[in-house]
Amino acid sequence: MSTPSNYTNIQTLPEDQKFNGENYVSFKAIIIPTGRLKGLHLYWEGRINIPNVELTATINPTSSGTAESLPKITTTAINDPSPTILEYELRESVAYLTLWNNIKTLTD
Repeated sequence: MSTPSNYTNIQTLPEDQKFNGENYVSFKAIIIPTGRLKGLHLYWEGRINIPNVELTATINPTSSGTAESLPKITTTAINDPSPTILEYELRESVAYLTLWNNIKTLTD
């Protein structure tokens, strides 16, 4: 079982495997399986259901003066196409940065 830190780490490929504008086929053959391990391919392929971004939390005092408990935050599997809003924001960032960090710039 993976821990949250495992799927929030940004995978960086060796320099010779990074996308350089000419090696798309080999880059894709490496990056897609890497992303599948963390469910990132779902973001790259546009297969994620974007959750409702409206988060509201209200605390209503009860008659005894104590606050009612807030709803429990649920978690989804790493490859679930319907993440919670918090998971979506985190995983989308990881998916984006994984691609961004594995593109060689002309100055490299």
